[in-house]
Order: sequence, then structure tokens, then C-alpha cells
Amino acid sequence: MIMPPVKKAGGTGPASRSGLPDALFPDFNEMMRQLQEFPRSLIGLSYYYLRKDDDRISLCRILPSAGSIFFHEVVDHRNQGIAEDDLEDAIDTDTGIYFLAGYYPVSAQIETKLRKYLGIA
Repeated sequence: MIMPPVKKAGGTGPASRSGLPDALFPDFNEMMRQLQEFPRSLIGLSYYYLRKDDDRISLCRILPSAGSIFFHEVVDHRNQGIAEDDLEDAIDTDTGIYFLAGYYPVSAQIETKLRKYLGIA
């Protein structure tokens, strides 16, 4: 079940999307395996990564459950103090860690901002 996009009042920010993993990932088991191998992706109880579609970069969050994906959402990065430049820099400095095309790890700078926003040391 995919929830319909939510429009942000008074702005044109990225729409929040969430749903079950099978509708959002070409191979969600492989994505989860890759996220678990990259420690920077785990922030609090969730895994974070970036996804690039055409000219749009999205910050995504996965809440795992028993080694699989329980919940997935596209996060409005601006609410966490993450700028468009932060997302672009993370894509530009990617070393090719993920094997799935269009998926990228969060950078150290994004990790720091998320930890600060979430109150995690």
C-alpha cells in the first residue's frame, strides 16, 4: 500500500511518501543488506540513504524489523537542517558503495546533522 503524496502547505517541498517496501524498491532485500553493511546509514533505529530520480535527490528512511524492512518513507530533509547542497555533495562524493543504481549512502555531514536533529550523540 502506497500512501498518496502529501503537499506541503505554503511551499513546494518534496512530497512525503511512505509505504511497504515491495512497491518502493526494485530489490528491497538487497538494499537492506547493503544498508546493514554501511554503519553510517544506521542513525538511531532507522537506516538512511539517498535516492536520485532524474534531477531530484531524496533523503529516505527505513525502519527495519527482524532484519527486513518494516516501513519506508521519503523524509523532508529541510526539516532536519539538511540543505539541497548537502544532498548534492553526498552524491558527488559517492564512492560507489551501493550496487543498486540511483541509491547513495548519506555523507558524514548528513549523518552529523541527522544525529543532531534526532538528539543522538
